[in-house]
This record gives sequence, structure tokens and C-alpha cells, in this order.
Amino acid sequence: MSSIPPALAARPAAGQEVDESRSIELPGELPRPCIAVPGGQATVLLSRRELEQMVAGAPTAWTTEAERQALIQGRRAAAVLKAAEDGSTADANGCQALQGPADSDAQHLVADFLERGIASVLLSGKAQPRITVRYLGLKCGPTCGRGDILFLVPGEPGPFFVVPWWVS
Repeated sequence: MSSIPPALAARPAAGQEVDESRSIELPGELPRPCIAVPGGQATVLLSRRELEQMVAGAPTAWTTEAERQALIQGRRAAAVLKAAEDGSTADANGCQALQGPADSDAQHLVADFLERGIASVLLSGKAQPRITVRYLGLKCGPTCGRGDILFLVPGEPGPFFVVPWWVS
């Protein structure tokens, strides 16, 4: 398992046979104010300020790949903020909780925050200092396969969060 600084790490190529794991160090302090995203046996906390900055910094149109990605992430961040405001109450950590399961866009945004090491993960109410991200791609033929990204707390059985990565 590699331990690459999150800002330098890039996902392996999609559409390929891969089983790669990386250790991600998480922040020592919980973000305030925050959005709580339930994920199996753990809860992921996202910084509300970071989400608001993504929304504010999103372009209205794009001409480069970087602008396109910023637009997508800004829309995802806006959807997460809206989902947290719709009838949500603060949890024990003072975070607004998402109402219901995270949709596909929210899942991909959470995965991005986790991969970059800018989210916090609570397991049994305790902040985790690090997580493992596992890229698992399986091919069954030239146009047949699937890739998932699994997020695990070291020492715990099974992932606390899984997001589809690619399908062919």
C-alpha cells in the first residue's frame, strides 16, 4: 500500500484491471461548520465552507477541462448543501446531516473529499486519523468490466463507503 500525499495522488487509469490501495491522512480537527454524510458504519464530515467556495468558484460556462470539472464539482456541492438544508437538524457534532442516502453526484463529491484528505471520518463517534482508499477494477472482456472505489478504516471489516468508478 502506498502513502502518496493526497494533493499529488492521481487515480489509476479507468477501464483497466487494477487493485491498488493508498493510505490517506485525515485532518486532526473536525470541520466547522460541517455537513454529515452517513456511510455504513461511519459518518463522513465535509466542510460547509469548502462546499460554499466550490459553488461560488464554479464557472457558468466552460472552455477547458479544468473549468468543466469545476462546474461539475460546483453543481455537486450546491446539491449537497441543498440536501443538508431540506428539513435537516444538527447532529451531536453540530453538523447538518444529509436527509436520506447520498445520490450519485453527492457520492462522487464525498469520494473526492476523502481522496484529497479534506474530509473527516467518524467511527463510533471518534475521528479517524487515516483511511485507506482502494481502487478495484475488474475486466471480464474488452468491453466488459467494472471499477469501484472503496474507502476503509484500517482494522475495520469492510468499506464504510463505496462509489462506482467506471463501467464498460
